[in-house]
Amino acid sequence: FLFCSTGNTRAMGNTSANKAEIQKAYKIAKKKRRMIKKAEKKREAEQMRLLRLKEGTSAASSDDKPKASTSTKKWHRIIDCRKAVDRPVDDARINDLLEKRSAAKLIKDYKVSDALTETLVGLEIVYDDAKRTWHTRRLKAESQEDNA
Repeated sequence: FLFCSTGNTRAMGNTSANKAEIQKAYKIAKKKRRMIKKAEKKREAEQMRLLRLKEGTSAASSDDKPKASTSTKKWHRIIDCRKAVDRPVDDARINDLLEKRSAAKLIKDYKVSDALTETLVGLEIVYDDAKRTWHTRRLKAESQEDNA
C-alpha cells in the first residue's frame, strides 16, 4: 500500500483525474493532427491530378508509386469470343473511351472511371482489363424480342 505523507487521499484522486484529462486532450490533439495531415495529402494529390490532366499526361505514371497496370498495349476488339456478337459500333470511339477509363484508373480518379464504365455498359460493351480486349454483346432489346 502507498500512503500519502500528508494523509490527504483526495489529492491523489485529483492527480489520476488530471492524468485522464491530459490523456484525453492528447488523443484529441493527435486526431486533429492526423486529420489535417490527411487533408493536406488529399489536396496535394488533387493538385497533382489536375496538373497531369492539364498537361495531357494523365496516363503517365508518377515516380513515387509503381502502377499496377502500366501496359502500353492498345485496346482492340475481338470477335472470336463465344459471347461476342458482331454488331456495328464505332470502334474508334469505344477504344477512346477505354483508354480514358484506363488513364483515369491509373491516377485513381474513380469517379471518371465509373462514369466511363456506365457509358460502356449502356453501349453493351464487354471488356477485359487484363487482356485489353473488348467485344459487343447482344442488345437487351434484341434478346427480349427473341424470347417473346
